[in-house]
Amino acid sequence: MHGLHFLITQITKAPRVAMGLVVLLALFPQLGQAQKSSLQGIVRASGENRPLEGAHVVLEATRRDAATSTTTTDTAGRYLLEGIEAGAYILRVRYVGYEERRLPITIREGTPQTRDVDLIRVPVYLNPILVSASRNQEKMLDSPAAITVLEAETLEKEVLPSTVAALRTVTGVDIAQVGLDRYHVSLRGFNDTFASRTLTLVDYRRAAFPGLVLNAFSSMPIASLDIAQVEVVRGPGSALYGGGVEQGVIHFLTKDPFSFSGTSAQLTAGGHDFWQGAFRHAGVWHDRLGYKLVGSYSQGTDWAFDATDPDDEPRFASLNEAFRDYDYGIWKGYLLGEVAYRFSPATTLTAQGGYTTIKQILYSNVGENQVDGFASVFGQIRFQAGQTFALASLSQTPKEAHLLSYRTNRANINHSSEVNVQVQHMVEFLQQRATLIAGADVRALLLDTGGTLHGRNEADNDFVEGGVYLHTALHPTHRLDVTLASRLDYNTVLDRTVLSPRAAVVFKPVPAHSIRLTYNRAFSMPNHGAFFLDNVVGNTGDFVLRLRGNREGWSYPDPLHTTSFLPGLGRYAGVGLPLQAAYQSTVEALVTGGILHAVPNAEALIAHLEARIPEISGFSEGELVLNGQVIDRVPTLDPVKESITHTIELGYKGVLGNQVLLNLDAYYTRKKDFVSRGLRLTPLVTTPGVGQDLHDAVAGAFTDEELASFGLDRSALADLFEQAAVGLADTPIGLIETIENYDPDTSPEALVTFINFGDLDFFGFDAGLEAHLSENLQMFLQYSWVSHTLFDEEDLGEPGTGLEAALNAPPHKATGGITYRKDRGWQAGAAGRYVDAFEVRSGVHQGRLDAYFVLDLHLGYEFSSYVRGLQLDVTVQNLFNQRHREYVGAPKVGRLMLARLSYSF
Repeated sequence: MHGLHFLITQITKAPRVAMGLVVLLALFPQLGQAQKSSLQGIVRASGENRPLEGAHVVLEATRRDAATSTTTTDTAGRYLLEGIEAGAYILRVRYVGYEERRLPITIREGTPQTRDVDLIRVPVYLNPILVSASRNQEKMLDSPAAITVLEAETLEKEVLPSTVAALRTVTGVDIAQVGLDRYHVSLRGFNDTFASRTLTLVDYRRAAFPGLVLNAFSSMPIASLDIAQVEVVRGPGSALYGGGVEQGVIHFLTKDPFSFSGTSAQLTAGGHDFWQGAFRHAGVWHDRLGYKLVGSYSQGTDWAFDATDPDDEPRFASLNEAFRDYDYGIWKGYLLGEVAYRFSPATTLTAQGGYTTIKQILYSNVGENQVDGFASVFGQIRFQAGQTFALASLSQTPKEAHLLSYRTNRANINHSSEVNVQVQHMVEFLQQRATLIAGADVRALLLDTGGTLHGRNEADNDFVEGGVYLHTALHPTHRLDVTLASRLDYNTVLDRTVLSPRAAVVFKPVPAHSIRLTYNRAFSMPNHGAFFLDNVVGNTGDFVLRLRGNREGWSYPDPLHTTSFLPGLGRYAGVGLPLQAAYQSTVEALVTGGILHAVPNAEALIAHLEARIPEISGFSEGELVLNGQVIDRVPTLDPVKESITHTIELGYKGVLGNQVLLNLDAYYTRKKDFVSRGLRLTPLVTTPGVGQDLHDAVAGAFTDEELASFGLDRSALADLFEQAAVGLADTPIGLIETIENYDPDTSPEALVTFINFGDLDFFGFDAGLEAHLSENLQMFLQYSWVSHTLFDEEDLGEPGTGLEAALNAPPHKATGGITYRKDRGWQAGAAGRYVDAFEVRSGVHQGRLDAYFVLDLHLGYEFSSYVRGLQLDVTVQNLFNQRHREYVGAPKVGRLMLARLSYSF
């Protein structure tokens, strides 16, 4: 330092000295500025005293103008960061399978420092990487949502007729088996035949049937030998995914060829004549081009209705007579191909396409449909370049695809297409303490039903919806994460935009534990059927049931008019029945029934009664009956619009003792302007007092003198008419049609349509525990509770309408199981599932389901010691053959045993 002082004091003495100083400062910069420091240390596995090679070490400065240093550890677990300016920093150390450490550290000028770091092991299966909750890679414990992840190992261990059946033991999942390989699946309730309130994705692509908004899991390309991971995100997700994500997201991610190369084949056989063959082949060419081909085919005999079972008999009575005998044969098949090219480790272009076809019974809100060869083709292109992601996909049903209704003997055509385009980019800033994800997506539905489903709306039934979103994740401290997101969506049919905000705070008091508080505002646009449907879905003889969308709204005449079921009477003002019509109908009934033939001069009496028809006057006031309930006003039928869901959730996720994963989630949900499923909203008209009214009218219209020749008086005749009018009093005599749907040239029609009604409020709780007791032994327990499952007219704020809404899910459900698995040799498992009793309200599917408990067993043996890659698995579902029904309108299910032989090389 003395030499430096000397040089500085000489700077004014001569230019030659000054020039020498410049040279010296250039050669020895430490002479002209503060000295920098270094940081070194060793990263080890906690409790194992084992160095971790390749750990990622980041030194983040707390000052914005200071640089961030990064490095990785060598084979001895050592790291070295040099050229560090003095100041305050956060040392972040990450290693796959271990909890990230964030340590505050102060660097002193010119003083080398040493800081060793021990990382706590968190098995990957307890904290996996996922993408669905934030549309970006993150660890499950860091996610601002309630998440369950099923890994490939879990999905492969059981033999199931459909991969989606593996979700039956996931927390918060409502799953109902309605066929041998068909399931209705939803998250936290509102399960129905379409299961459309939960977004289902396969490799980022919407997997519902285009044109039907139907999550037909049995037709999705999700064979167990090709699934890498299933992510189940409970709770609203509109802030990222747009409309219709009220209940959550189920995302099936298939195996990519780079990470999962090789060839696999499976052959499954078992009860109900079921057999299935599946194969997968994947490879990589020159480390750049990956490819795979996956195929599957299965067939069997479905669970059947029993005409002698009192619980099943009403189902047969509701069918068209030509279809009382179901076709219980089922089959399905699909082929999937994928090609991916890696331009660099961070840049990949992927093209995927496939074809699926099925023969089975599909359920809808208006009944059962037989599909035979119903097919779907799909394709997509994905591009990933660093933090940029883009996707374009197309799904389409071929022209010949049709659904044959068991109730109407009518074939409905679907030749619709769906196009999806999305793009997303992520940036990190504030020294990696903040992340911003910006994205946009557009979805177009090109609908073609050949006039069968959309009828008069066929010429104007295409629509587009799209949105833009921002998702910001802030990390102000190593213990606190804040997420703020918002999305703006537009729908061309409603011609308006909807905002969906989201906020979440995740607090990590200690490593591997997080507490989460979230708020989500989600929306659900009515699906295209709620706008455009126009087709006959039933015929009672007195009237037909017509399902129509509600794009423009419906109105009733004022005063109300009755459309009569009595021949020739037509439509008239008032709710009830003109006594003249009641009198004429009763005369016909007396004649047809032969009741008057015992009266003296019967032919003359009949002629006398018929001649007096014009003299009968008066009106029997009636009642409005909707869905079996007397109502005092007709429902309001404004145009259907979006519904809004507000959800507040408090959750905990943590790893206990490095072996147990615990999830606890409590939530409150309020749904406003709930969008109904197809409801029959045309009230029927009954006349319970018509017998007495007709008695009084007849007594006043006749005299004893004129009836004496027939051996009658007016009191006896009035009593006779009152007794004969019992049929009119006990059955509906007409209905109230809307102005827009009334047609005097057709049979009376009961309108089945969609409306918004009421506010729904309920609480819920989900708990899940996954324990890895040893390397080979695991167990799990799950429990869910919800405060309300059925909402009546008072709950909905719709008194006097008879309207109801149901979660179509039980108030209590629980699962538990244990699995023993070795790397080679035997494996075994058992799982039990309890589902409480609950009510179902889903179109024609109305009723109560009884509680049930089923026990499943699994046994497997790996023959690696004899033949590498060969394994045999056997699963017995419903071991004790507990015959039970899991959804109203579906057949009862019992025991099913399946065996599968797998070979991989």
